[in-house]
This record gives sequence, structure tokens and C-alpha cells, in this order.
Amino acid sequence: MEKTLVDADIKPYFDKSADTPTGTCAAVVKGKERALCANIAASAKYTMNHLTENWAVLENARFVYLTGFFITSNDEALKKVSRHCAETNKPFLFNIAAPFLLFIAFDAVMDAIEHADYVFCNEEEASTIAEKLGLKADDRVGAAKAICEYKKANTQRPRYVVITQQAEPVIVCHNEGGEIQQLQVAIPPVDAEKIIDSNGAGDALVGGFLAGLVQGKSHEDSLKDGIALSAMIIQRHGVVFEE
Repeated sequence: MEKTLVDADIKPYFDKSADTPTGTCAAVVKGKERALCANIAASAKYTMNHLTENWAVLENARFVYLTGFFITSNDEALKKVSRHCAETNKPFLFNIAAPFLLFIAFDAVMDAIEHADYVFCNEEEASTIAEKLGLKADDRVGAAKAICEYKKANTQRPRYVVITQQAEPVIVCHNEGGEIQQLQVAIPPVDAEKIIDSNGAGDALVGGFLAGLVQGKSHEDSLKDGIALSAMIIQRHGVVFEE
């Protein structure tokens, strides 16, 4: 029997809009390539009232994860949450989420990175931020190191940077006491004929990584979980878990 949110002990706290519908997204798939066309609708109308009313939920959270899309939804809320995490030494995890944000809201993205303990991005976002920081677009390792070295609000925790590159190795950097540690983690190959749909691959990797952290696993084991989940997702249509 399929589990419900209640069975999994997941408690949603939605901010509901009375005059704007839920957002929609069309996934255009050609062969094994895909493009997305989104209408974020109500997602662009997150209110400070909802954050205030649910502040106790945030205070009780062990980890906080936000994406760059929140910049266009309610940047004030993102800033308030990121600063709360830095001030209380609560792990704050930030996903850059989309290259266009680095063009329309670069300062806001860098502000979120300043307060982040973990930064995630894919190869396109890494190449864009590399260029923004004066590096070559293909210098994603340089981009990871630059993000690691960027000023940090919470000095009690090192900053980790995780850059996914589709089938290429995942770049992982962290700043420990001013020393940048960098490694690349190979992606186990998936037979080309088994790859159906790449939608959600990056999110699945991050989700598996976060699930590992929440369970107290090491960064290495958490990343392995994320890579395994990502490999599972690309072998089916949509985000589906038959098991």
C-alpha cells in the first residue's frame, strides 16, 4: 500500500493563495533530453505572515533547505530565514536552482551563499557563476573553490559545495579552517537504453544527500545515497518510486 504523508511523518505547512492558482510546469521531452516551461503562479506570492505564523516550526527544525527560486517569491523571507540559521548555528542548505537568477539577482544569490553551510548547483549554474566571478565557464572546480572561499556569516561551520555535472563526476569542495579540500566523485554508469527521463535527476541527488544528513550519515555516504537515487529517477518517467 502506498504511504501517505502522514505515514511518513511529513507535515506540510502550505501558504495558500485565495486569488492565484497553484503553479504548473510543462516538461518537453525529446528523446532523452528535456526542457521545462513553468508558470509559478502562487509560488511567487509567499507571504511574510505565513513565515511569522509558522516561525516555531522553523525554530524546531534541525536543517533548513531553500532554493534560489525563493528570491523571486519572497527574498525578504529568504534573508530572514538564512540569518536565523546563521545566528543559531542551524545548518542552512541553499540550492542556486537556475542560471537566470545569477543574471537578474546576482547579489541576492551571493547573500544566500554568504549565509549557507551547503551550496548545491548543476553544471550550467556552476559555469554561469564561474563567468560571473571572472573565471572561464568550464572552470567548475574553480567555481566550487570560489564559493567555498566566499565570506561566511556563520564561522562555526565549514561551507560545503556540491556541483552535479550529469554523467560527469560530482565536484565536492569544503572550506575547513581556510584550507580548501576538493574531490570529484565518479557517477556509476547507467546503460543508455535504460535512461528514460532526466527530469528530477539533480533534485533526487540533493534529496538523497539531505536524507542521509538527516539520518546522521557521513557526507560520503549521503552523497552515495543521492547518486543512487538520481540513477533510479532517470530510469522512469517522472518522480515515481514503485518500490
